[in-house]
Amino acid sequence: MTDATEGVAPADADRPPANLPGQNGESDTDEKDKFRGMRKQVDSAVAEKVELQERLAAFEAAAKEADDERLAEQGKWQELAEQRQTLLDELQGKYDTLKKGVEHRLRDVAKLNKDEIGSLPEEFQALIPPGLDPDATAAQILRVKSLIDSEPTVQVHGGAPRGGQNLSPEDQGEQRHNDLFARMQKRAKR
Repeated sequence: MTDATEGVAPADADRPPANLPGQNGESDTDEKDKFRGMRKQVDSAVAEKVELQERLAAFEAAAKEADDERLAEQGKWQELAEQRQTLLDELQGKYDTLKKGVEHRLRDVAKLNKDEIGSLPEEFQALIPPGLDPDATAAQILRVKSLIDSEPTVQVHGGAPRGGQNLSPEDQGEQRHNDLFARMQKRAKR
């Protein structure tokens, strides 16, 4: 079987043969018009490509500018954060110094309290409860000292005055203790 497609590759066999200028009644002007039309399409595509490239470049520039602004803003936040951290470190140093000072003061007050309690008469030492913080202990010591320094009240017990007159030293100590206890009870009721 011989036909005109013999020796042509199978893919090319399905294509009709190319028309050459002047075949099928086409003139050179028609070909030039086709060429010009194709050239216009190519020019249009190139112009569209250039426009799209310019738009892409503008978009990328805007994105870069936005990133730069964002980074600059982050830099400001970072600078602000660093300033705050510096302030925090400074305040932490002051806090640590004050804390050490307070701890030192409390140790000194506790030592003074111990010395003051030791200087109180033995029967009054029991009026200072253990376990109070140093400031509360100092306040309690002052209360006890004010009771010791105040005049004892006169009470009648069995017809005898109880102000320290005509009492043995043991009874006087007991009387002072009772007076102190009575004053503390009165103050506690207030």
